[in-house]
Amino acid sequence: IEAKTGKTDIVIRVPADAKNGDVITITDGSGKTLGSITVGQNNVAAGQTTIVKDIPLPANGKTLEVKATISNAAGSKTGAVDRAVIDTVVTQDHNIKVTSISEDTGTKGDFKTTDKTLVISGTIAKALASDETIEVSLNGGQSFVKATVNGTTWTLDATKTTLEVGTHNIVARVIDNARNIGSETTQTVEIENAGTAPATAPTVAIMADKNNDGLLNTTEVNSGEKRILIRVPSDAKNGDVITLTDAQGQVLGKITVGQNGVTAGSNQYINNVNIPANGQTLDVKATITNGYGSLTGASDKAVVDTSVGVGNGIKVAYIENDTGTKGDFKTTDNTLVIHGTLTKNLAADEIVQVSLDGGKTFVKAVTTGTSWKLDATGTALTVGTHNVIARIIDKAQNVGPETKQAIVIESNAVAPSSAPIILITKDLNDDGYIDRSERGTSTKAILNIVIPRDAKIGDVVTVKDDSTGEVLATYTVDKGEYAAGTTQVAHVSIPGEGGTIRVSASITNASGVTLTGTDTAIIDTKVAEGNSITIESIHNDTGLVGTDFITNDQTLEFSGKLGRALAADEKVQISVDNGLTYMDAVTTGTTWKLDYTGTTMTEGTHHVIARITDRAGNSSETAIAKQDVVIDLTAQANRIDITRITTDTGRFANNNDFVTSDSTLIFYGNVHRLLLPDERVQVSVNNGEWVTVTKVAGTIWTYDALDNQANAFAQGVHNIRARIVDLAGNQAADYIKPTVLAESERKFTIDTIAPTAPVVKLLLDADNDGILTAKEKGTATKSKVEIEVPKDAVAGDVIVVSNHSTGAAGDEIARYTVGENGVTPGKVITFEVDLPKEGTLNIQADVIDVAGNHGIGNDFFVMEGSSGASQTINFDNIGNGQTVNLGAGDDVLNFTGNNQTIGGGNTHSISGGAGHDTLMVSGTGNSLSLSDVFSFETIDLGDAVAGNTLFSGTVADVKAAIDKQNGQSTIYVKGDANDTVDLGAKGASLTDQNGATWTKGAAKEVDGVVYDAWTAEDQTLYIEQGINVI
Repeated sequence: IEAKTGKTDIVIRVPADAKNGDVITITDGSGKTLGSITVGQNNVAAGQTTIVKDIPLPANGKTLEVKATISNAAGSKTGAVDRAVIDTVVTQDHNIKVTSISEDTGTKGDFKTTDKTLVISGTIAKALASDETIEVSLNGGQSFVKATVNGTTWTLDATKTTLEVGTHNIVARVIDNARNIGSETTQTVEIENAGTAPATAPTVAIMADKNNDGLLNTTEVNSGEKRILIRVPSDAKNGDVITLTDAQGQVLGKITVGQNGVTAGSNQYINNVNIPANGQTLDVKATITNGYGSLTGASDKAVVDTSVGVGNGIKVAYIENDTGTKGDFKTTDNTLVIHGTLTKNLAADEIVQVSLDGGKTFVKAVTTGTSWKLDATGTALTVGTHNVIARIIDKAQNVGPETKQAIVIESNAVAPSSAPIILITKDLNDDGYIDRSERGTSTKAILNIVIPRDAKIGDVVTVKDDSTGEVLATYTVDKGEYAAGTTQVAHVSIPGEGGTIRVSASITNASGVTLTGTDTAIIDTKVAEGNSITIESIHNDTGLVGTDFITNDQTLEFSGKLGRALAADEKVQISVDNGLTYMDAVTTGTTWKLDYTGTTMTEGTHHVIARITDRAGNSSETAIAKQDVVIDLTAQANRIDITRITTDTGRFANNNDFVTSDSTLIFYGNVHRLLLPDERVQVSVNNGEWVTVTKVAGTIWTYDALDNQANAFAQGVHNIRARIVDLAGNQAADYIKPTVLAESERKFTIDTIAPTAPVVKLLLDADNDGILTAKEKGTATKSKVEIEVPKDAVAGDVIVVSNHSTGAAGDEIARYTVGENGVTPGKVITFEVDLPKEGTLNIQADVIDVAGNHGIGNDFFVMEGSSGASQTINFDNIGNGQTVNLGAGDDVLNFTGNNQTIGGGNTHSISGGAGHDTLMVSGTGNSLSLSDVFSFETIDLGDAVAGNTLFSGTVADVKAAIDKQNGQSTIYVKGDANDTVDLGAKGASLTDQNGATWTKGAAKEVDGVVYDAWTAEDQTLYIEQGINVI
């Protein structure tokens, strides 16, 4: 800036002790006087600063050197020198550019991204001078930071600066040490929001279905409610569109979040949705959609049901225990059983309901044919008149025919309300049996009788032996010894083995009603012998050696077996504390089980006993089993690794990257110390069941996946885990990190999908018909070859180019690696190859991915002059726009590719030409259409497991495909049960899209092959028997 004027100002600081009259002279480095000032004149004063203007500057690169000397009559004194180098030039021809940003998530090169932390890169036309740097501004030039420069490229890592969503002007410039600015450029970068599809689906509700029972009854249909409720997701965004549709996909209405009051989390309604006819279903659902996807919620359905009980009738016929005149519905019984009839049977969705309170509440009756019954004995009715209503109602709550009947409950004398309690005291556990220990030697059993607390004075309690009818005692309730609530004692004789003590205590009052309490006990002091019992297993028995009763599970189930089924009065009991306490097991046939999972057992050895006891508690002295159960919660430390797989099919031997096209793998690994006798290696594939490895040699283990799974691995990423466990199932800890389990995990990728084949073109075959004519050849001795690298190729893919003119193996011509030496996806590689003197030129390009899969493309032509001879040509694919004509001769065109489409809309044509020609498909999974295949007498779909499919197209396509030149009238199709011939519209029927139908005719044998004749209109195809024809 200073240099632009060619002059500068000199600032002089006058000494504070200068005197008026002192002269200050300014000189340059050569002693030349540049100017002078006098203290006391022109506002020059001691201690102040003054300026001498317009001192000339030297040329660029020169140094301006100045000093000042103060003089008076007594002498002079010179101050320090000030210097400045003139630097006004910076290189202007660097042509700086911004070329890219990291994570350019938009269209490549459009500088639009959702990444807010950028790495910016660019170029310059030539290298910087030693005093030059590159600066970059993220804010349109307000501030700059220094970039990293490497030759003619530069980079700015701005990942520590988070940019806001919006547009940012990136300025890059060249600047030297003197701050002179050279080449400069500006690039706009737009930070976009990262969009996602809706995360939550809307829900809907049919408002007319008031009780949400999935039915619309008459009341609901006639309510006039025709709205559908849509619950807008709480995370919906403005602009999201919600569409309501019915089961047929018809749009019933739409709403847009952020418009017309529609907000996230709100309830919205679609009005005037028609209710269908009776018996039809209203089925609606809502889908939310934005620019990134859509999500559909669950539907709401309601069946219209508005009819019930048509042509039927209902009556109340009678009540049980009608204590008045029969049929007058008057009774002293206040706990009723009501009966009725129907005119005809109910429909499947109808029931009878009965109300005891005049219609306030209803309960369901039991219906059999045209009769119904309500057991209301659980409801005690009060004395008085009760209006009983019976009606027919369906599941949609439509009410049909109904009837009413008044029932009168009449008064009765008050009977006792509680029965006495009687207990046989020898039955200590009150289980209804008296066992050996309870029986003792006495001949009498003591009875305890409790008089009811609500007994009234004068009530009589009678105690009887019901086995003999003997009255054992009688008590009249009073206020003293036999007062209500007291316990009385009586005695009864004890019968012999197997006999039963049956006793009762009854209370009676003036009403004549008696209430009775009873107790019984069977004398059972013997248990049947001759059975056996075993303890078979525990669950979970986490041990690895069968049923070894060693586990790390502290909550167990115990199971076992019996020699024979238990008698009716027997049961199995289990003790886990060596017989201190017992629990009843559940027995089914000759097996038993005890669920003890509710109790956490301690680590150590537990002595378990199983025994057979009878209903009385007598236990067998011989049917007993004992088993020690060990709970082990501790494992020894170790370490385990997964080291490799076979076969790792990557392109390079021993690459050990766990990426392979082999779906039947063997895994290898090692442990860091020898396993103990009770330790095992286990593996889990894809987080499935743990499997014990059986092949361990020293510290090396081997696992063959197909030994333990039925199928090979599917395409994609899988994982395998390995661990060390002991016989109790405890997993070993890592001996270096004891808090971490000794476990290893590796992901492995099965990639069996071939990469896209490259497009190969032999440019000398100008019309791409597969024949190089003399005119096309001219004087050429070489053919130019173009190979287009697949656009989806990835860095590291290898392209091997080979000449297959001399044989199937081919001779390698060149090898390229995507991402190296300028080979990029979509790039066209060009080179020349020598022409053969005759025969076929066949150039193949094979893309090999990291898993060793191959994508093979080729192009070939037959040299004119040799096409008359019979020939066999192998090819892997045929590209769009390619035409093949084999010319004269009995030729074989063998397609060896897999999973490709030949004809059927692809813009290429394959013709056998003159002669008897065969199109053979020896690859697998291919589709072949007659619409683009001509003049082949035989089509052989091969003998392959995966199979191939031939689409006949229309009858016109078949007619065009038949070789009329040789008098051909049909095509013979060969294959096996793995192959398919589709004569219809893509398998829909045997009728083509123009309506012509194929009919199967008589069989025909040709050269030992049996064909079926299939005819449509005037065309016939012969298809080998066994091929799947659809």
